[in-house]
Amino acid sequence: MICPQCQKQNQEGANYCPYCGYSFQEVNLHVNRNELSNKQHFQNTSFIKKRNEDGQQLQMQMPPNQTQTVKFFSQFMTFFINGLKNPSQYAKYQGGARYVFGYIILGLAALFHGLALAMVYQIFDRALSFFSSSSYSFFSTFVVHLLIYIAILALAIGLIFVFVRNIMRINVKFNHVIGRFGTLAIVLLLCNITALLFTITGFIGLQSFANGLGSAVLFFIIMMTFQMYTDEAKKRFEPLYGSMIIAALITILNLVFSNSTFVDIFL
Repeated sequence: MICPQCQKQNQEGANYCPYCGYSFQEVNLHVNRNELSNKQHFQNTSFIKKRNEDGQQLQMQMPPNQTQTVKFFSQFMTFFINGLKNPSQYAKYQGGARYVFGYIILGLAALFHGLALAMVYQIFDRALSFFSSSSYSFFSTFVVHLLIYIAILALAIGLIFVFVRNIMRINVKFNHVIGRFGTLAIVLLLCNITALLFTITGFIGLQSFANGLGSAVLFFIIMMTFQMYTDEAKKRFEPLYGSMIIAALITILNLVFSNSTFVDIFL
């Protein structure tokens, strides 16, 4: 064994160099750390199988960013399927751990709701264009209803957070509420997707039914989110009354947004 410091020959297994005093234990420790790092890197690296021109199967390393994307998508699909199977039970154990997925679910729910309503406006606008000129732009209608739905969801979640923190006296973060509410909102997302599909296929009556069902589901989600925090509350609070207050405010907000003067300003 050659000393890396003085370049002199040493016996195998020596702990230090007798000529310059260099410690070989530092070298061994450095080598072991490199081996451990390489092993962990190998375990965390994803591989894909491909065939070359000769038909031989090759194992190729997946790029790090692609690996992270696949892992994130896999986790999201697991979250979505579990939340769909048993939303009320699964949502209890999410909280802040899955708040990112909660934001994604709520964003998608608002997106599909906006698209469905914009398409309905477009269908009726085309039907009435025989009598008058077209008055609604698909994009502006979509953006307005998307923002209205986001405002409704933000109001509901914000008020739940205020009630939970200040009345029920539970020390939780806003993202914790998002995690639970977003898990329950998987069902709401399905209602909005169904409404969009009915609109695309021309079943406007069924689209109205799906929209109404989505509104009912939203109010159930509000009450169930309250109910989840009831067992953890330091101060007793009736979730039904909190849900009714939020439902009343959402109804008022809907009336304001559906006012023809308000719609005309933005459309």
